[in-house]
Amino acid sequence: MALEWRDGQWVQRTQHARGAAEASLAKVSRLFEGGSYFRAVSAAKSHVKKYRGDPTSEEAYHLAGRSELARKRYYQAYEFFEHQLDQYPGGQFFERGLTGQLECAEAFLAGKRRILMGIFRVKAEEEAIMILEGIAEHAPGTRLAEQVLLRVADYQFSRRKYEGAVDAYDRFMALFPKSVHSAHALQRAAESSHKMYLGVQYDDTPLLEAKNRYESLAEQFPEKAARINVDLILEDIRSARAAKVYDSAEFYERTNHPKAAVYYYQQVIELFPGTDSAQRSRMALARLSGAEAAVLEAARLRPRQPAPVRRPALTRRPSPERDIGPVGAQPD
Repeated sequence: MALEWRDGQWVQRTQHARGAAEASLAKVSRLFEGGSYFRAVSAAKSHVKKYRGDPTSEEAYHLAGRSELARKRYYQAYEFFEHQLDQYPGGQFFERGLTGQLECAEAFLAGKRRILMGIFRVKAEEEAIMILEGIAEHAPGTRLAEQVLLRVADYQFSRRKYEGAVDAYDRFMALFPKSVHSAHALQRAAESSHKMYLGVQYDDTPLLEAKNRYESLAEQFPEKAARINVDLILEDIRSARAAKVYDSAEFYERTNHPKAAVYYYQQVIELFPGTDSAQRSRMALARLSGAEAAVLEAARLRPRQPAPVRRPALTRRPSPERDIGPVGAQPD
């Protein structure tokens, strides 16, 4: 039973109304097939306005989106597909609508620009990511959702947006833990964390996260880990962490805080034995110990100076001649 919205309520659509809606949709389809995309969009807009809620409007939305794609108006096409998916979830054209949105997103990622106000053309990378994530929300748990979320993560990685890449790979692995792409996602997440570390003057949290991710890769996917030589990567991370602590020790030594410097040099030796920083820390401790010993030795050999003789303080007593007596008394 077909329904239509009339006078504020849904009512059964008459045979005449059904025929009119189908004829209107046929017009949209003829214009699209004939390459009259601008007119097809106008006809589709009129159709969905007049036959709101009618099943034929799903296809009208879809044809409008396809027409805008043909005109290279990708964001406008996305919006028509989005209307279609929102108003007709699970409809006859649902999967084709998702495919249309994917084409829009890929066009933006490939460098196509969004048209604003019919004149301006602007980059639309963020819109592309938004569209891809929206596709995953429309079709959760599907192969298409898996495909688009991995696409988002790989794109962020390729653009060196490592923080966004880590978040995207983590989301992918959380939603698709048994995906055949899990090893790839975990490796890229580890690489992204590693690349986020900027050097000894910056926070080393990315190094710790990279270490944990590479260790998980070695545990879950040992063959993959062996191919990329994870053991060597972990050793590099260990050396970088040691250099970070060594830099702190040097800072305290430069700023004349020897006790703090000694503490951090000792930390390098205890936590990261075998690293270059550990060897340099031993040399630094020897240098500091030698300097301290030299100071003590100089103090021991310094000749003692006789202590100054303290003389008793002199107490001045006023003479009777100058004693003026009580305050206010007058001399004789």
